[in-house]
Amino acid sequence: MELQEAEDVVSDTFLVCWRRLDDVPADALPWLLATARKTLANHWRSKRRQDAAKARVADHLAQDGSGPFEPIEQTDRHVLLRQALAELSERDREALVLVTWDGLNNAEAAKALGCSRAAFAVRSHRARVRLVKYLDGIRTY
Repeated sequence: MELQEAEDVVSDTFLVCWRRLDDVPADALPWLLATARKTLANHWRSKRRQDAAKARVADHLAQDGSGPFEPIEQTDRHVLLRQALAELSERDREALVLVTWDGLNNAEAAKALGCSRAAFAVRSHRARVRLVKYLDGIRTY
């Protein structure tokens, strides 16, 4: 765990403590340690989901014919992917995240967005094309 991550976990733990000050028992240490353990578990779950989503996006791009990324180091891929996602519109990011991060299929994602399955398929395809186009523009070999 990096220093920044540790600081975030500690900060989140004390934020929970502050918000639930009335629930903190007189002997606060066991309660605080349990809260820290739960906060750390949440942090690790979130990190695993993020890593899995990044891997799914990279796999999807590789299967889509947009990859492979062999010349680029793994950490560089994650940086490039974050940059590319940041450049996309909220609408495009939403379509990609529903499928890659949340693991929804097109029908489920369409339902979540309140559109038809066909409309979502088009939206998702266009978002992938824009993502690939952006990645192709910044990829260095």
